[in-house]
Amino acid sequence: MQDLADIGLTPRQIQVLGLMIEGMPNKLICRELGISDGTAKTHISTILRLLGVKNRTQAVFALSQMGIRLPRRPPKTQA
Repeated sequence: MQDLADIGLTPRQIQVLGLMIEGMPNKLICRELGISDGTAKTHISTILRLLGVKNRTQAVFALSQMGIRLPRRPPKTQA
């Protein structure tokens, strides 16, 4: 089993990848992480390039082929 850091992903890119896998669109990823749309797009492009894929669906498949599982996010609590 490979580790995401082993393929060159930063901790922030791993966070973005986790949200991508949950099906979040870029706008929600930006809100969740407090980053700009441009930053999110840069992270996503880098993630796809490092995984050797062209889209989010292929990224999910590539991760499963590598045996990589991302940690689940704790549910948000209502304030």
